[in-house]
Amino acid sequence: MGNYDPGYARNRILVKGMIENGVEVVCCNGGNTGGIRKFWRLMVGYFQIPDKHFDLVIVAFPPQETMVAMAPILSFMRLFRRIPVVVDMLTSHYEGYILDRKKYSPQSFHAKWYKWLDRTAVRLADFAIVNCTLGGKFLTDELGIPAKKIITVFNGADDSLFKKPEKENEPKDSQKFLVHFHGNFLPLHGVPYIIQAANILKNENIQFQIVGEGKSHNAYRKMADDLGLKNITWTGRVPYESLPSYISKADVCLSIFGDTSKTETVIPNKIFEVIAMGKAIITADTEAVREIFKDGENILFCRKADPTSLAEIILKLKNDAGLMNKITQNSHALFMDKFSKKEIVRDLINTLKMKGYKL
Repeated sequence: MGNYDPGYARNRILVKGMIENGVEVVCCNGGNTGGIRKFWRLMVGYFQIPDKHFDLVIVAFPPQETMVAMAPILSFMRLFRRIPVVVDMLTSHYEGYILDRKKYSPQSFHAKWYKWLDRTAVRLADFAIVNCTLGGKFLTDELGIPAKKIITVFNGADDSLFKKPEKENEPKDSQKFLVHFHGNFLPLHGVPYIIQAANILKNENIQFQIVGEGKSHNAYRKMADDLGLKNITWTGRVPYESLPSYISKADVCLSIFGDTSKTETVIPNKIFEVIAMGKAIITADTEAVREIFKDGENILFCRKADPTSLAEIILKLKNDAGLMNKITQNSHALFMDKFSKKEIVRDLINTLKMKGYKL
């Protein structure tokens, strides 16, 4: 339940993963637009559910405002009906808006407000799920959330959408080595470093494909134009369901390279989407990603905020077919073993059972 985007990767993976594990799922969504009216729609939707005998309630990402608005109902379910309530703290408001995007000063009222929302959302729940161990450590160290309330649930990917092509090599628009990135141009993505790497490699037979938009889109396009780059294709935003067709044509895909605190504490969706399709991925070397990936075995690392390092790794993959084959095979095998939507939700269910809940 919540005020969420059902098409967002994390939300669709949890719903589909539950269904694949034989769970009956009832979705109660007030939508993520409409100001305060969305909370009224959520409350009305909840009371219209005929059978409220739930075994588990997951408040979908982003859960902070929903937990506060629905506090009386959720507290009643927890305390009187003994239904476990789990919040998906995929990202902290304080970390995202204050530390990563730097929208307001850490000493501002907004910073204090976002911290209060983060803390309150978890306090009103039985557990909070995060996407990696460092994400949980951030909640504990920065917000004082007890470690015992945190469960790690890796992002995974929707493997009914992102899957290895039946044909090993999909036809490309040109014979150039194609480097793909998709995202919303957030600071942690480090798009300027991708543009600078493209500039370093402008005389190589390499084309960059950048899919997506964001507030910095025009500034990044201008940066590339000022450098006179002809080796970047900008597609703009595309439907989520179309992403696999862009990834399938790539030789290598890019993850995140920014120099922000959030870069250090997340394992992005795009990593799992890419390896689900059997493609090689390059990302900044962070402790979060090292939790489950090994450099040179199933992923390739470069130094964060370092376009020269990124360019060197791209060239290394381009010129070493054996390494490319090793990375793609190992990463895809890892995904199929641990990070399909069915597997990550099964891990969540088993963890809750181990904590004494009858699911």
